[in-house]
Amino acid sequence: MTDNRQRNNGKKGAPPIDPNFAHVQPQAVEIERVVLGALMVDSDAFSVVSELLKPETFYEPRHQKIYEAIRNMNMDERPVDIMTLNDELSKMGEIDKVGGVHYLMEISSQVAPAAHVESHARILAEKKSSNVTFIILSTDYWWNWLIKYMKSRAKEDLQLLSPAF
Repeated sequence: MTDNRQRNNGKKGAPPIDPNFAHVQPQAVEIERVVLGALMVDSDAFSVVSELLKPETFYEPRHQKIYEAIRNMNMDERPVDIMTLNDELSKMGEIDKVGGVHYLMEISSQVAPAAHVESHARILAEKKSSNVTFIILSTDYWWNWLIKYMKSRAKEDLQLLSPAF
């Protein structure tokens, strides 16, 4: 119970908190599900979102795996539906990790109109961009870089001043 509270801040239904940052990263898991559902039922949807999305664009790890399988199938010009996607994920050894065919059926039933898939993909891409900024600003990487930069500037300033003394 304590572990679960740490991950979702103790609130029922709250999004998980990344333990590395202790903050909820920007995400849109429901939109991820809608986009994946559209990719399973609309054969033209992939061409609309392929330039915007990569597996790592998805916050949810199982959605990353599902999108990777869909992308592979589209690149090989194979049809995508629940059964062929289930087969592809099985070949990849990922079907159990994504929740099985039942999860695929669940997300395939959550489809928005095809006309909205591009705007949904743009939202996901924006969330990913926000995540990258969030991670950079939340880690020691940024602060270490800033300290090194400031030290190098201070050294340069001292070297410029030293001939005067």
